[in-house]
Amino acid sequence: MRCTMRYFGEWAGLWLLLILIPIVSRTLIQIDETRYVTVAWEMWVQGNWLVPYLNGEAYHHKPPLLFWLINSGWSVFGVSEWWPRLIPGLFSLGNLFLASHIARILWPKQPRIARWVPFILLSNLLWCIFAGITMFDMLLTFFTLIGIIAILQQRWVLLGIVIGLGVLTKGPVILLHLLPIALLVPWWSSTRNLRKHYLGLFASVIIGAIIALIWAIPAGLQGGEEYQQAIFFSQTANRLVNSFAHQEPIWWYLVWFPLALFPLSFWPPVWYSLSQLPKYRNEKGVLFCLLWFVPVFISFSMISGKQLHYLLPASPALALLLAYLLEKISITNCIPNFCIVIMFFRM
Repeated sequence: MRCTMRYFGEWAGLWLLLILIPIVSRTLIQIDETRYVTVAWEMWVQGNWLVPYLNGEAYHHKPPLLFWLINSGWSVFGVSEWWPRLIPGLFSLGNLFLASHIARILWPKQPRIARWVPFILLSNLLWCIFAGITMFDMLLTFFTLIGIIAILQQRWVLLGIVIGLGVLTKGPVILLHLLPIALLVPWWSSTRNLRKHYLGLFASVIIGAIIALIWAIPAGLQGGEEYQQAIFFSQTANRLVNSFAHQEPIWWYLVWFPLALFPLSFWPPVWYSLSQLPKYRNEKGVLFCLLWFVPVFISFSMISGKQLHYLLPASPALALLLAYLLEKISITNCIPNFCIVIMFFRM
């Protein structure tokens, strides 16, 4: 992490512009931002941090962590519009550091890869948009990346904590981002004690469930039977099988996700580097990134409800993979200039 700090000045200005421009240039976006800030406001007015409410009715669509963070900031800085809008930007900053740190774990002898990962993330459209929108996905990405680090280092208590916090952020979807790569350990790790690994993973899930239930059980008792049914079953099940919103066909991400990565997906060196992937597919870090991203992509393609930002927590896997491949074809020196040009083009 100390080495990552050395490069912070190279991309800090880009990150700062990315979060400040939306704050000074627009108001809250309808419907999502206004809805979530309204829920946080009702929590503030009622002084009830256990069950979120919207227009006087228990709000079961999202867990409470984002609303807790908004209210915590209001307790310190006073009620304002800027604080809820700053939260995703702060988590995006943490995500840049975490993604760079993962690169140093995967490729400790190639520090330049860790240097370029933040530039790659900052230059894709999906990241740029959701770094400045008051939603849950940057928070979920943050806990996913800490979970990835915990899996790499086999720190099972830490993994359990981030699973619990991930559930409190956006529900059990955190498991879709973390369990596949953890279960596929024989394919990317040389560890021989698989029994210990899987027992640790099971313990992590139990710890995460306990953390989530510490909130969910008393919230369900206070919120009533309908609220209990929603937070414990129907919300997750309906989104998986027959989503009440955002229903899309199975091929939807194949078409739209490359556009979400614009302009990276239209930059010729990216496609050339990907064409070289077969040469490096057996390299440990490359295999790890593939086994991290591909199962998540397939899982979310199978789910009924689809939105591009659902894949945001998996996008660092692509950034890491691209940074490695671009480094191999010696094109990485172009990345900062490319990122800066794109940022100013968007402004």
